[in-house]
Amino acid sequence: MAEQVLHQKPADSSIMYNAIWSGAGQVIGFASAFISSIVLARWLGPEARGLYALIAATSILLADLFSATAIVHAFSFLTGKRKYSLPTLAGHALSLSIVGSILLGVLAAIAPISLIHIFAPELGRIHLWITVAWTLQLLMINMLSGILIGLNRIRTMIIISTSSIVLTLGFQVVFLVILNMGLEGAVLQILATAAFNYAMFAYLIMVDIRGVPTLDRDVARDLASYTSRNYPSYIGSQLLARTDIYFITLYVGPAAAGVYAIARGLAEIISIIDLPITNAVLPQVVTSDRTKAAILIGQAFAFSFWGSALLGLVGASTSFIFIPLLYGNDFADAIGLYIVLLIGSLALSSRTIHHYFLASLGKPEIPTYVMISTGILSLPTLAILTATFDEMGAAVGYSFLASMRAIVISAIFLKMTNQPVSLLFRISRTQLTDGYYYTVHLFREKFKTLCNNKKNNQPQPKPH
Repeated sequence: MAEQVLHQKPADSSIMYNAIWSGAGQVIGFASAFISSIVLARWLGPEARGLYALIAATSILLADLFSATAIVHAFSFLTGKRKYSLPTLAGHALSLSIVGSILLGVLAAIAPISLIHIFAPELGRIHLWITVAWTLQLLMINMLSGILIGLNRIRTMIIISTSSIVLTLGFQVVFLVILNMGLEGAVLQILATAAFNYAMFAYLIMVDIRGVPTLDRDVARDLASYTSRNYPSYIGSQLLARTDIYFITLYVGPAAAGVYAIARGLAEIISIIDLPITNAVLPQVVTSDRTKAAILIGQAFAFSFWGSALLGLVGASTSFIFIPLLYGNDFADAIGLYIVLLIGSLALSSRTIHHYFLASLGKPEIPTYVMISTGILSLPTLAILTATFDEMGAAVGYSFLASMRAIVISAIFLKMTNQPVSLLFRISRTQLTDGYYYTVHLFREKFKTLCNNKKNNQPQPKPH
């Protein structure tokens, strides 16, 4: 059955095309993010880098409190089912952004500054407003990404997200390397990147979608219904993914949080494998029957797992060289943390499996129980381990909980779909061969198209 799904056209071509575009975007994005992490480490130092990590973690956590990640799947699900018009979906994305900006603005205005000083006395209310700006652009970009995924417009989504990452690096070079502004420069970079993302959001709604944004009660109801079932799972996910920085800052200090942030960022690079594959198959998962969707998800996970494992092995074996060389001796303690955190990052390739429940069944509540359980469990676990074993305790706790979550969600998936365990780990020679030949064919066709366009654009000789 798996081989039959593999050879179906044009779905397979669409998946490979999306995978290539998504993969290219991820390579460029992660290369820029990797260089960015070096710039931040070298020009901020461990303590200021830790404060920057705290602002980033708070922005992402706030965005998910406002359903940023959950709403991606809600918009992609509704868009993919072609139930509502694009202007109507865009109208709800715009209205949700406005409501979010008002609520976050009020929160930033009334939040007691003493709450921030528990973790970092160096931060003030201005940093709250910076956090709000960062959070809002995350909300808007996520909602637009959901619509573009539902339309199977992976290329547009990748161009926008990659441009944002590359611009982030450019702003950091200006404010940190050239102007040497320290943490204030990093804050200005956040504002500049947010302004770009706001502009992209406005452009796509007003020009690309080609319609006046409208509101519809049925859309609001379906968005609320889908998101409410999905919402707790992402809160659980962010509790596991972001609270470690808070506990390290609280118990060990900002400098330790800065070192830990470098290790976490490096460990997350292996998601360069699973994210493009997931983005590539998601449009087909949305529109396929459940059996085909399950096989596509299983195949995607197998590629994600082994690709991530190979990349992680290369990183772990060379970390003793490249971390001190690139980041400096102040960040040498990140080596051990990085190796431990790689286990958790590899386990999180199971995110691919979640999309079967989210995009095919339309039942996000299934993985919700697993994610919210591990998220709640992460609070006492990370608090105790960090207070006892410092940042290494946080790394061990994170990887252990991520592994447990991956095992449980994989078991549920296999039981519900009646698929063998081998589906999640076996990659056939046919799959590898088809992927290789399709990739070569695609690049040949693109090269021919470019050559033909160049030839056609050449001036023709005038007749005598």
